[in-house]
Amino acid sequence: MYCVYCGGDRFERRKVEHPIRDGDRIIGIVTIEVDFCLQCHEYYLDEDALKCIRTEKEKLRAKATAPKS
Repeated sequence: MYCVYCGGDRFERRKVEHPIRDGDRIIGIVTIEVDFCLQCHEYYLDEDALKCIRTEKEKLRAKATAPKS
């Protein structure tokens, strides 16, 4: 695997805080495990990370639209 930003080939699995967006707004932050480029610090989301982001986004949307008592 090579980094598309810097061409680096040294990666490690790391936990990062990733913003959850709804349009232009950040509605939350989730901690996920990603492939992290050791050269430029860009990170790549795999299927598990994307699933986690989707699940958290759905929870946040449901909470925001739930009727208040």
